[in-house]
Amino acid sequence: MDKPKAVLFDWDGTLYDSVKLCFEIYEELFERFGAGKITFEEFRSDFSGDYHRYQAKHGLGEKMWPKVDAAWYDIYYAKQDGAKLFSKTKPTLMALEKMGIPIGLVTNATKKRIEGELSKLGLLGYFGTVAAIEDAEWEFKPSPRLINIACEELRVNKGDALYIGDMAEDVIAGKRAGARTGVVATGVHTIRKLALEEPDFIFENVGDVLGVFV
Repeated sequence: MDKPKAVLFDWDGTLYDSVKLCFEIYEELFERFGAGKITFEEFRSDFSGDYHRYQAKHGLGEKMWPKVDAAWYDIYYAKQDGAKLFSKTKPTLMALEKMGIPIGLVTNATKKRIEGELSKLGLLGYFGTVAAIEDAEWEFKPSPRLINIACEELRVNKGDALYIGDMAEDVIAGKRAGARTGVVATGVHTIRKLALEEPDFIFENVGDVLGVFV
């Protein structure tokens, strides 16, 4: 099999170590809005990248989403210092850039949030495209739409792209787009759950991605 010609990354749990913070936010949100208590294990098993679907599953229906989303961001920005880059993230991006591999970011996060974080962390220059949820008109993964957008902007055939995430929906979205897929063991879903979706690659962390290109 030929090497991929471009790589697309998810953000949370893949490049950005924010999973525990996201759990703590939902723990507080569910208490605030009367949705009950959750454990970290339940969160990892149950959480969906389509966070509105996840909220609805816990009794926070569509009418509640604007309030819940606003509260999520209020808590997030208050606690944002609790998240950081994985140690292998920047060295991996630097190595891929040196190899001349086009890099894209594909995320269900909002553009305001993701561009603010990339700017703060000095990472904006590494990505040839940043596809955030508004770009897909709020069509969450596992829809392939965000991946399709990123590939178009990078001018790469979807079959030549490798999409790497940390959730089952990332694998499904990549397959629906016709891209190759990889998962990391650093995110929300367990490797056991991710393996059920049969990704092309399973990585211990983002640094192991480089092995695909050398």
